[in-house]
Amino acid sequence: MKHRRIPRRRAAVAGAGIAALVAAGVTFQTANASEPTETSAVKTLSALAAGKLASTLDRDLGADAAGTYYDAQARSLVVNVLDEAAAEVVEEAGAKARIVEHSLAELKSARTTLRQDATIPGTAWVTDPATNKVVVTADRTVSAAEFKKLSQVVDGLGT
Repeated sequence: MKHRRIPRRRAAVAGAGIAALVAAGVTFQTANASEPTETSAVKTLSALAAGKLASTLDRDLGADAAGTYYDAQARSLVVNVLDEAAAEVVEEAGAKARIVEHSLAELKSARTTLRQDATIPGTAWVTDPATNKVVVTADRTVSAAEFKKLSQVVDGLGT
């Protein structure tokens, strides 16, 4: 086995280079440091945690809440709201806020109207929070006359 000695000059240069890199790393990390800004990040949540947060936000927002749903792909809670102030509350809590057109009261009213005026076998309706609309479906057992009646009721709703 052959041993080579590293000249002192080369060792000194290498040591100085390493010291310079360490000093530069420390300096550059703090060069642009400033007060941390408060940014509301959407939290990654389990379905159970999202349900608990949805209940809390629904209580806190009251009439400004317009439905919630769990985005399983993003693992986050999405809360439909009616204005910017409510959106800020939602985002501070760690959920994603969507400003929508229809309130829960309007959607519930539309479903009540459908129940009263268009209860036809072969039809169904559901509130879809992702689209903020009441989705109405009819299968092939619905006659043309019944479908026309259903269409008139739906057209009158506007949701």
